[in-house]
Amino acid sequence: MPELVPALPEVPGVLSADQLNQTVAAIAAEQAADGALPWFRGGQLDAWDSVEAAMALDVGGRHDRARAAYTWLAGRQRPDGS
Repeated sequence: MPELVPALPEVPGVLSADQLNQTVAAIAAEQAADGALPWFRGGQLDAWDSVEAAMALDVGGRHDRARAAYTWLAGRQRPDGS
């Protein structure tokens, strides 16, 4: 059963809380056990899209999943910051 989060933000006429929850659930379903957020399960991954997906998880109240994604990314950051 999808995780429901109370008081999700919404933009009337544009995005409902239910639509946001569905979107966040779809992102969470693609997340790997180690926190990585590929474009699709088993697919490629880039840092930019991963950060955007992690931010969506945060907006949707899935903070543990977002934290796992940020931790995964930080663990692969190079000494020069890239």
